Amino acid sequence: MFVVTVWNPNGKRRRILLTNGTRNAGLPHKKSKNPFLNKDSEILWGPAGDLVLCSMKRILCCAAFLLACHATAQEDGDPVAAKGETSQIETAGSAETTPVSTEGDLETTVVQGAPIVPVETEPVSREQPRPAPVSTPAVTPVNTPVEPAAVELQSDSTVVLQTDLIGGEAAGPASVTVFGADEINSTPVFSYGDVLRPVSGVTVNNFGQGGVGYGISLRGFPSGSHGRDVAVFVDGIPMNEPAGTPTGYVDLNPLIPELIESVEVVRGPVSVRSGNYALGGTINFRTLSRPSSALGVSAGSYDRYRGYGTYGADLEKGHVSVSGVGSTVEGYRDNSGLDELNALATSSFPLGGGHGVLRFQGYQNTYGAPGYLDRDLVESGQLDERAAIDTSDGGHKDFASVGFNWINEGIDANRTETTLWWMHNDFSRYANFGTVPGTGNQGVREINFNAFGGRFEQYFGFTDSVGLLAGLDHRSDIGSFDRANTIRRRPINQTHAFDYSQHNTGGYLLFDYKPVDWLKLTGGTRYDHFFFDVDDKMAGTSVNPNTGDFSPTLGLAVNPVDGLSIFANYAEGLRSPSIVEEIPFSPNLETADQQSYEIGTTYESEKWYLLASLYHSELSGEIQAAPANADFVNLGKSRRIGADLEARYRIQENSCRLEPFVTASWIDAELLDGAGGSVPGVPEYTFGGGFDSQWPAGKGSAVYGFGAHFQYIGPTDLTADGRLGTSAYPRLSGKLRYGRPDFHNLQMHAGVISYPGSTLEESAFDFGDTVAVSPQAPVAVEFGVQVNF
Repeated sequence: MFVVTVWNPNGKRRRILLTNGTRNAGLPHKKSKNPFLNKDSEILWGPAGDLVLCSMKRILCCAAFLLACHATAQEDGDPVAAKGETSQIETAGSAETTPVSTEGDLETTVVQGAPIVPVETEPVSREQPRPAPVSTPAVTPVNTPVEPAAVELQSDSTVVLQTDLIGGEAAGPASVTVFGADEINSTPVFSYGDVLRPVSGVTVNNFGQGGVGYGISLRGFPSGSHGRDVAVFVDGIPMNEPAGTPTGYVDLNPLIPELIESVEVVRGPVSVRSGNYALGGTINFRTLSRPSSALGVSAGSYDRYRGYGTYGADLEKGHVSVSGVGSTVEGYRDNSGLDELNALATSSFPLGGGHGVLRFQGYQNTYGAPGYLDRDLVESGQLDERAAIDTSDGGHKDFASVGFNWINEGIDANRTETTLWWMHNDFSRYANFGTVPGTGNQGVREINFNAFGGRFEQYFGFTDSVGLLAGLDHRSDIGSFDRANTIRRRPINQTHAFDYSQHNTGGYLLFDYKPVDWLKLTGGTRYDHFFFDVDDKMAGTSVNPNTGDFSPTLGLAVNPVDGLSIFANYAEGLRSPSIVEEIPFSPNLETADQQSYEIGTTYESEKWYLLASLYHSELSGEIQAAPANADFVNLGKSRRIGADLEARYRIQENSCRLEPFVTASWIDAELLDGAGGSVPGVPEYTFGGGFDSQWPAGKGSAVYGFGAHFQYIGPTDLTADGRLGTSAYPRLSGKLRYGRPDFHNLQMHAGVISYPGSTLEESAFDFGDTVAVSPQAPVAVEFGVQVNF
């Protein structure tokens, strides 16, 4: 799919969407009955009800039209008719003229029977594609080679300026990176953490403990906290777990990479939609609502095998699909195997003047956990880095969810969105936190809960310069939390037994005002209230406190010249107390509050993309993230000062393309109370770079692609006084691709991930006077193939 921006004489941007007819673009569609289109063409219905008509065989004609349109604009300054009028445009190399009609808010341009329909620009629907990220270069997917005559068309979606009215987080003003399936396809993805690693400011920690959720962090929060300080959503469903240890624990193992449509990374607490846990930022995953039928298999090192399949079918009104994944891996270390079964069913349909998507998912895993080894003994050769602490460690997870999304793009730029959801999670983990095989004591942690909630959001576009976003959301968690000492999974004595409920109701407002075209002012607030009810079954006590807080935000954005935005914001964030680690013992504990300041700039042109930002934040209650076998400690107030940078450049010659990119982050995270010192578990810096490329594979439409990514993670203090820490280490990855669009969109790939320096530094924790580590595989490879039907 291509999106191209042209300009009307009045200066208003006009987006033209060209599609090659593929059905995995997330848009509902049905076969065309237009007599001007051949049987290969389709009518695509976008989220806003926009018609998009195009044929694979007419992309060259579309490109020719755009060039002619540009030439006409140069000559007479009137490339398109004014709204409600009809004009004649002469196509290049032809005496034919084709009427250009406009009706309502859409302008439809027909080129020799192949209409091109521009998408409305204000407000930008969150269902539509976002700007390509800088961290992973925007790539044309293997199954859509660049046509020589269309090299000026970019696979990037149109620019979302930060002076646009509210159309999603990308309209800021904030530091936001958005990317999609094309970028993910260029990266070796052995697990869900690999999707996020190339993004500037994001730190990913693979704990190597089977089905245990990864550490994901933003803006200088410890990655060892299992994503606690990042609000994570999948299709609007919040994934942070209030009763997880630590609170806010995130497990994205049920995420299917092949079905990701877009990923939106918002740095800092600036999003009024996010609420709880969004201290470091917010990550929004959106999956395809209309995936195409496909079948894929892959195999790799350490007995890694995976099968993926999707069946999608068009109905008279809507689309249904069923996807399934089965995988098994023995893992690099002893007792690190993971077996998974995953199923997702979707139904996409028109509803009430809008578009609805219903999703059902079921996921199950069983896994082993090798534990953490004494780093000194591994480095001295006294311990094999592949050894397991206790071969009976491990656990299982049973997960199910139902989600419903509905969006209605009304007249006069109004928009209504509704999300409803329910999930069930049954998780158990047996873990021995000794650091030498045969030592330590095993224990089990069991969490069983049901959660449900929803969000209702209304955007009011009062005028071209005034907009208001208003929303309400709610989440309820009801479940149990149990811990016990065990020997080879046999209970010895119980240490914790809680029944709990947590209810979080929130509301938010965000106001945008554009006094002039090049300036936008933003102001808003969010209020969250938490109701707790915890029964300690062992102590026979019960507490039911409640607390709440406001999270205001202010911002401005300036566009002094085309493509350049300068922005600044102030925002506050919060994190609720832990329902199992804090509330039972400190029922009057209030939320941890954060204040954040940011200033930055973005620049985007036909070749360049640049994002740079500086930030300063302070948190009222810093919680030590490790070790996992000890009580969490409140370290008091903390301060973070840092910077993020992303840059990308596109080089394109006919059907060959090369896109180099660089990323960098620097952070100074300090404790302000007591003796001060460093915030434990925060790397001093990370920087990386790489490229993605594509070139034709001989005659026909076959193409090769190759992408590589290098990342260097700086040293990390594991204790506040710096007595224990890790050294800097590099990580390399690469992926070679081959595609045959003319043969069921055949795609083949070979991927590799390596740690050419130390394999001990990514997952390291302070276990008292010992640094405990979970070594990574020095080199891992994977080969795979996929076909679409």
